[in-house]
Amino acid sequence: MSSPKVRGWGNGWPTNRWSDMVWVVARSGARWHVHHDVATILQRIVDEAEARGFNFVKGTCWGYNNRPVRGTRTASDHSWGIAVDINATAYPQGQSRKVPPTWLVRLFEAYHFEWGGLWRNPDPMHFAYGKTRNDAQRASALIRLSNSQPTPAPAPAPSPLPVRPRVVLGNTGRHVEILQWELAAISGATFPEGTGTYRNSTVQAVANLGRIMGRNWDGYAVDTDIWSVIDFLYMTKGLPPVIV
Repeated sequence: MSSPKVRGWGNGWPTNRWSDMVWVVARSGARWHVHHDVATILQRIVDEAEARGFNFVKGTCWGYNNRPVRGTRTASDHSWGIAVDINATAYPQGQSRKVPPTWLVRLFEAYHFEWGGLWRNPDPMHFAYGKTRNDAQRASALIRLSNSQPTPAPAPAPSPLPVRPRVVLGNTGRHVEILQWELAAISGATFPEGTGTYRNSTVQAVANLGRIMGRNWDGYAVDTDIWSVIDFLYMTKGLPPVIV
């Protein structure tokens, strides 16, 4: 991963970045001092994790710290306020036996936080935002937009669909309708050509969402990986994925 400075975050240690930091607070009372451009993203992750039953332990969660990586003269990601530690006493550095649940790691990764548990010297408490500052601003804007829009009523779900089929430009039918429904709920996209038909407005909605999420989606096809991201964002609004 390139340096945060290269990714538009300015200078880290020894520059004092305190004025760029804001607090993100969990219902448990745990809190993190982080850069204001990642605060909205982190708050979404924390809220989702607590909704799933995870407990962030007060007093063992940290964010901004103007320091170098221990034992080096290299600025720590904490000195930019884009790295957080969670439940440090439960997931101590230097071992890989006590780690956060896999679903929590995947949740952080879905929002482009990289996990320290995979390092040569594992640091399983540690997550650092890995995208550019512009990417963080776009993702935060999308989250704020999704929080501010009314939640549509869920579409009917007659039977489970464990895996989404690939849909492409020109397709019609229920799966395209589901795609459009979830895109509308996530980003406010509209489809003037009508629902259930994969045409230019759907291409644009998928591509725009990918751009906001830092993904290289051209919008002409939605495969399993793209479906999983769209379903995940839809579920963060408190809704189950729409099924057929």
